[in-house]
Amino acid sequence: MAAEPGHATARLPLIDEYDGVCRAASEAIEVPAELRFRCCNHGNSRGLCRHFPADEIRSSLRYEVLRQTAATLDLLWVEEREYAPLAWRQVKYFVDRDCLESETGDLCKQAQILAFCRSYLARFPG
Repeated sequence: MAAEPGHATARLPLIDEYDGVCRAASEAIEVPAELRFRCCNHGNSRGLCRHFPADEIRSSLRYEVLRQTAATLDLLWVEEREYAPLAWRQVKYFVDRDCLESETGDLCKQAQILAFCRSYLARFPG
């Protein structure tokens, strides 16, 4: 999570604003705060960020909570391309273990799903 969020009331895909390093390039790079908010924290960075891989077909990831219990969150994650669904999958998050039922095969995607779940539960503990 961002140490000092600059846009605490913004509607963001991961709910909270995040700091970190860019993983879109072959090497991890620091990103200026304004670019990080406008691109990284919103998704759909194609054409806005010079680090966005030209061969990447997806442009953002979106998340929806399908069901919440005391023990789990059932999520739907959707990969978008140009604001339209490209692929989707359901995933289960275990609250007490802070982990997903199965690996996604993509470490960045998995980190984003976990970040979404943590932010969601901080705001909507159920």
